[in-house]
Amino acid sequence: MGQFTKLSILFLFISCVLGCQNDTKEPHSNAVVTPSEVKKTPDNTLFIGSDFLLDDQHSYIGFKIKYFGFSPVRGRFDRFNGIVFYDPENIDATTMNAIIWVNSINTGNETRDADLITETAWFNEAEYPFITFQSKSATENPDGSFILNGILSLNGITKEIAIPFDKPTAVSRDWAFNEQVDYSARFTLKRKDFEVHGGDFWDSIMENGLTQLSDEVEIELDLHTRRADYKKRYADLEEENVRKIVLDTIKSEGIAAGISYIDFIGNTPDSPFTVGAFSTISNTLISWDMYAEARSIIEKALQWYPESASLYNQLGVVHLKLGSKEEARKNFEKAAKFEPDNAKSAAYLDLFF
Repeated sequence: MGQFTKLSILFLFISCVLGCQNDTKEPHSNAVVTPSEVKKTPDNTLFIGSDFLLDDQHSYIGFKIKYFGFSPVRGRFDRFNGIVFYDPENIDATTMNAIIWVNSINTGNETRDADLITETAWFNEAEYPFITFQSKSATENPDGSFILNGILSLNGITKEIAIPFDKPTAVSRDWAFNEQVDYSARFTLKRKDFEVHGGDFWDSIMENGLTQLSDEVEIELDLHTRRADYKKRYADLEEENVRKIVLDTIKSEGIAAGISYIDFIGNTPDSPFTVGAFSTISNTLISWDMYAEARSIIEKALQWYPESASLYNQLGVVHLKLGSKEEARKNFEKAAKFEPDNAKSAAYLDLFF
């Protein structure tokens, strides 16, 4: 059972996050097709600072595989991270980068999960702790659904794949005024394409002519993505909130005055200027097209938090906005250095470099 489940989960994960080979005209069929030509988005500047983050608390990456030809075994991954660049007016420009933690496999059986995670015949998490997907192109269908082509890396194997998504939901807002979009996909992946075998037993033929463990894995993706509306968040800040004070000071007196206020409060253990506070200030400035001021705020924040991947990612975005592509690359690479499993820095590096 442990080996069987392990195999199914692995393939589920691959297909779910990274894509599957399906007919672009019939996205729900099991027909295998060759992904379209892999290429970069024509105009990557469209996406600078316009990313939706994958909400792992309200998303589902699951799978189902037949065991002994009949009984389906189901599972999911509980930890993943991702970033989506999406414009409802230009679906063909959609991109998605994702990373899944192999050790987050959950089939409802701890012993089986441990086998799937540790055994070399399955996921071999010690050597390959992550499954990653980087999209390269998207093709919209007449009904609003689309095919996402990209590169899947799993179990040390890298392949070009294509995943069929239903038409995304319309952009809406949640209670915190975050913009949100949902994506769904249902498709089939073959486990042997990624050399997930688990041993000869699982590929052996039974008396009924079926294999012990099906080669085909049914994948389910229900992805909820969110993007913060910093203009709205600013409008809702109370007057005494230090973030609003800094932002109002910058607007009325300039960036030097804003930095002086931050220094006046000081970098103390109970300082209100956390990484999150600096991020809110800089992202609000970015939303106001005040890129030079945002750069100064982030550079100040990095003096206090020199190993913050999120701050380096933001600084990279600002440099892209300012046209300093080489500086942007350096900062995205620093973010990846301090947080190797950060999907956002990987997404920016893939999109722009």
